[in-house]
Amino acid sequence: DTALQAARWRTPMTAALTISRDPPEVVLQIYEEWHRWLELPGELPPIVLERIHQRGEYLRSLLQFMVCGSEPHRSGSSRSEHGSAEWRSHNAMQTTCMVLTAPGWQVANATLAATCLELLGGLQPGCPGFSLHICTVLQHLLMVHEADVLALLLHYQAPFVLLRALNRPGSSEVL
Repeated sequence: DTALQAARWRTPMTAALTISRDPPEVVLQIYEEWHRWLELPGELPPIVLERIHQRGEYLRSLLQFMVCGSEPHRSGSSRSEHGSAEWRSHNAMQTTCMVLTAPGWQVANATLAATCLELLGGLQPGCPGFSLHICTVLQHLLMVHEADVLALLLHYQAPFVLLRALNRPGSSEVL
């Protein structure tokens, strides 16, 4: 039972972490930061770009606002708060596209791999993610980093994931 509850927040990017009932404190702190920033209308504060360049948990948490596959992001996208969660997901999509496809910013292959894997996880059956936002980011990544992202998506069996998610918004366009 404990392992099942811990799996709620476990994603491919956090698989190496030790098992616990609750997300680690750093995950909650970063979640709260993103939660505040993604609620802002218009442009994000400059510190956001600094955080994104740190990659790691900052990037994973940003992606989770679209994917909603782990805690605390999953419960933050509940039906009672769906409009706000969709707004944050939309802002997360825009921020991710802006940063990972910006001219002059070199994206490491490991960052692309982790991003693609995290986003594809949001298209899995039962995941409450915002598929249109996820697929939009995947399309932008494909346009800018075509060869690298295409190889990663094929490696991660993306055509099969997209076929299973064909009834979700955005999936057919990426496929």
